Amino acid sequence: MSSFSADLARALLPISPHLAALHAARGRVHEHHCRRCGGFLPRVRLVRAGTGRVKRSTCAACGHAENTPLDRGNASLFPRVKRRQNVGAAVLPSATALPSIEIAPASIARDVPTARNEARAEPQPPPSQRPRDRATPSQLANAGGAARDRSKKKPGLQEMLARNRAKEKSKEGKPGAGSGLADFLSTL
Repeated sequence: MSSFSADLARALLPISPHLAALHAARGRVHEHHCRRCGGFLPRVRLVRAGTGRVKRSTCAACGHAENTPLDRGNASLFPRVKRRQNVGAAVLPSATALPSIEIAPASIARDVPTARNEARAEPQPPPSQRPRDRATPSQLANAGGAARDRSKKKPGLQEMLARNRAKEKSKEGKPGAGSGLADFLSTL
């Protein structure tokens, strides 16, 4: 369509929408005019229809809606995003394999210490009268061995520092090993 006929359709629109629609139909300009009545299409929206998007134009005069498919562009080059499944609705197989354990409310109330439960609790004997768990001799030997092992093992840095201190003390103890000027001159 030439620019003259497009301009003519736009020029006639305020005066006579039907005549503007006729000129638009002749020039195949359907973007701004309704195909049914020829009226101006003021409402143009992008809508999702099915798998793609369309441009929906709604006529203000007759209410006719026209869908124009949009080009997907380079969207076909990229893979589709899979929709997330509702995790709450799906039953997990590992959850069904586990046995269910029911706990009676009375046993829970007995186990949890509260002010009422403590008042009803049996009085416990003083610590001196309680039976003590006696350790076996092998457990005592293992406990003593672990303490000895820890004392033998020193970190490397501490060992190095201890050696450096010992060297410094031995140097200080020697009379001729001083670093003073007099000691240096006496060696010449």
